Amino acid sequence: MKNNSKKLKIFFSLLIFLLILLIALTAFSAWLITGKLSPNKTRILKKIPFPLAIVSGQPIFSNVFFSNVETLAPVMKEAGQAEIIKKLYEASINKEINRQLAKQAGVFPSEKQINYEFQATAQSKGQEKYPLDEKTYKNLILKPNLTLINLRVWFNGQKKLNPTAYGTADLILSKIKQGEKLENLALLYSQDQQDKFLEGDAGFIESNEILPEILEKLDEMALGDIKAIASRRGLHIILLAGKDNNGPSGGERMRLKQIFIQTAGFEEWIQMETKKFKIIKVIDF
Repeated sequence: MKNNSKKLKIFFSLLIFLLILLIALTAFSAWLITGKLSPNKTRILKKIPFPLAIVSGQPIFSNVFFSNVETLAPVMKEAGQAEIIKKLYEASINKEINRQLAKQAGVFPSEKQINYEFQATAQSKGQEKYPLDEKTYKNLILKPNLTLINLRVWFNGQKKLNPTAYGTADLILSKIKQGEKLENLALLYSQDQQDKFLEGDAGFIESNEILPEILEKLDEMALGDIKAIASRRGLHIILLAGKDNNGPSGGERMRLKQIFIQTAGFEEWIQMETKKFKIIKVIDF
């Protein structure tokens, strides 16, 4: 009986302790999420993984967020710290939405793609705007940008989402099969003024100057093949007319003839998909 009585006292003591702890945590959380963002609150949020927002079950933690704020604030043009925090907060939510959409579509950027993009553009252009170390630049700048680019390429590659553009592409391809020349069709259908001026003949282009998503498809084509290829810009009907290694330092070149067809509706699609996400702003800046 004494042992049972002792165990019961320990149980109730533990229960009371847990209740007090729960009340304290509730009060602490309520203090954090209500009222203005004071320096004391900011210092605490920088140190602990407190969920600032939850995007369809995925939290955005305060310690990671404020670390990113400290990293990016010096290169942002906004004058006030409050404005910087607010802008990056919304950007973090959009970034998480895009990440989940890219995962669902199977187009989340790979390390290989990120490294390629870094070598191709970041050193010469991107880092002039964002003077960050390579790892930080890739994670905070390149990866979100490539995620959005990949989503745009994926969208432009969906016939059901681009019926007008693909209807035009199918019409052009059928005319080519019937013997009409791409040069004449470029004058009629291309929505790129340079294509029209050159009658679709882009000449030889170095491989490293071709958009990666187009180059990937070109590598699968033989000379003389013609194919509709989706890119971040839109839809391209491309004829691989030639290939050599006469670029600088023996680099590969490809001679391309193309007709460009503009796609539409990506921004509206993103907005529609965003509305399907359950977003809880625990702290609204």
